[in-house]
Amino acid sequence: MNLLREIWAQLDELCRFSKGTIKFGFYLMIGCYVLGTYARYLSPTSRNYMGIMALSRGFYEAAPACFAAAVCAALICDLIYKKDLTR
Repeated sequence: MNLLREIWAQLDELCRFSKGTIKFGFYLMIGCYVLGTYARYLSPTSRNYMGIMALSRGFYEAAPACFAAAVCAALICDLIYKKDLTR
């Protein structure tokens, strides 16, 4: 539980742009999961069942990758922002 508190406290130190990037990545991840679930829901009624299932799997696989990329981008932007402040 202390680890989560430490992470939460460190997230408060990020710049505003980095926080927005992480939020956008989270919303993008949720959107990918929703689209994957919707594609899986529609797959029995479509003509191309296997194609829709492949699309659903692609959404499920892309969701955590989108969030990880957003976190990496946010951390890099925060490092650049703080480096510019020290100059």
